[in-house]
Amino acid sequence: MHARARGRPSPALWASPRRSRRRWAPRTGARSGAPRTAAPLSTTLLSAVLVSAAPLLALAAPLLGGWAAAGAPGGPAGGAPAPAGRDTSGLIAFVNDEGQVAVVDPATLEVTAYGAGPRQAIFPAWSSDGTKVAAVVAALGGSWVEVVDVSRGGDPVVVLSAPDRNPIYLNWSPDDRYLAVLSSTPGEDLALDIVDVARALAGDREAARTALEQGQPFYWVWSPTGRSVLVHRDVLRESALVGMSPIDSFAVASPLPAPGAFQSPAISDSGRYVAYARHDLGGDRVVVLANPERGPAGAPVAELAHEGLVAFAWRPGHDHLSVQGATTPGYFAGPVVLIEVPDGEARVLSSDVVVGSFWSPDGRWLATLSLEEDGGGGRVADAPAGSVPGAPPGLASAAPSGGLATAYASEAAAAPGGLAHVQARMPLLTVKFVDAEAGDVVDAGEFLLSRAFLTQYLPFFDQYSRSHSLWSPDSSALVLPVVGPEGRVELVAVRVDGGSSELVAGDMPAWNLR
Repeated sequence: MHARARGRPSPALWASPRRSRRRWAPRTGARSGAPRTAAPLSTTLLSAVLVSAAPLLALAAPLLGGWAAAGAPGGPAGGAPAPAGRDTSGLIAFVNDEGQVAVVDPATLEVTAYGAGPRQAIFPAWSSDGTKVAAVVAALGGSWVEVVDVSRGGDPVVVLSAPDRNPIYLNWSPDDRYLAVLSSTPGEDLALDIVDVARALAGDREAARTALEQGQPFYWVWSPTGRSVLVHRDVLRESALVGMSPIDSFAVASPLPAPGAFQSPAISDSGRYVAYARHDLGGDRVVVLANPERGPAGAPVAELAHEGLVAFAWRPGHDHLSVQGATTPGYFAGPVVLIEVPDGEARVLSSDVVVGSFWSPDGRWLATLSLEEDGGGGRVADAPAGSVPGAPPGLASAAPSGGLATAYASEAAAAPGGLAHVQARMPLLTVKFVDAEAGDVVDAGEFLLSRAFLTQYLPFFDQYSRSHSLWSPDSSALVLPVVGPEGRVELVAVRVDGGSSELVAGDMPAWNLR
């Protein structure tokens, strides 16, 4: 079932002095206030937030501890339907304190929640047309995938539930016909399934699922056609594979050579180029090639040498690739460089110790989350009570493993503010907005972000940011889950003018870009 309510922001959020209490509203004019120019930092590796993440059920388990074991429901839950034809533009999907999928209108703070019974929804994602939300839902008996039609109203409908699958992540195809779902399996591998959404919604769940491939770890990006995926399977292992596969049957006809130290591949907005990282006798480098879905990839169009694990993303509306962490060993915490394709010209967008970077929909702003250099692994805060639940034992890590992976992980773990450091103390991250053309930098202050965000979204932001947008559709604000002094997580809209506005209690947000 679902419920609608008017939310009220809590007056007691832990905030930097730069936080404002003005309610967020869509941008109607030019940004106000003069930008504050950030001073550059050194490129020392600080990996405090890049922890090895267990499957997302680890987050759900502490919240489900008091519930009886339950499997996936057989169909929609009961409840009165919402008014049909709702305008969903600009809504934020999130998970409320009861573990339900919910949406909030950031202008009115009206909240609608979906689903009933013992559940913990995980990272809801908007469909490309902005009318539906899909989410992994977990209980002690396992996890499944539900879809909610926010525009027409109604209750969640299960589209994937299988005894050999525990879903942990999903994203929509560009045309919304399919969901690509990553699941843990009884073995060590992760499984990528393609779900025909219309068929599953009609009740034929078994026939709607195509078991595409397995690997550990497994990353992918949809092609613009929605009929292929560019995959990166078995990251940093001898069996690593990068290439384009159709979604009806796994077949990489032309693998890209020598996959290196990166997670998720990327396809440019124009569809002309793909990006991945290569490791061979020539060293470690980010490589841009012609899209193999359109023909032979050929020789590299542009390259950028790098040291450790890198993350990258294409700038919307441009054939420009941002690369994070190219000049630092270990994980991808470090400066961000922009490569202009095809001429290969590169320039530094941020020299901070950036741990996550996100392009605005209009391509103007790069939002960065960074650690302040203090010689001890970044500024941290004692975790508020209840904000760092322990993960249950026996859950296998979804992080890379193998010889090359171990080398990168060892460098990161040995760095100041390594893995043990972050378990009991949580890093304060600085939010900045970089104007990619003018070079101006707006410093919006420091924030303590939720454990779910720090341990699940941020280490895999290059994958999550393509399916779960933090940006508002008008490119005026970023939504973040911020931890308050009592450990409660609230959604906060951080604006490009440097201010911020509290919204409602909740976690794991995704802004509807439509």
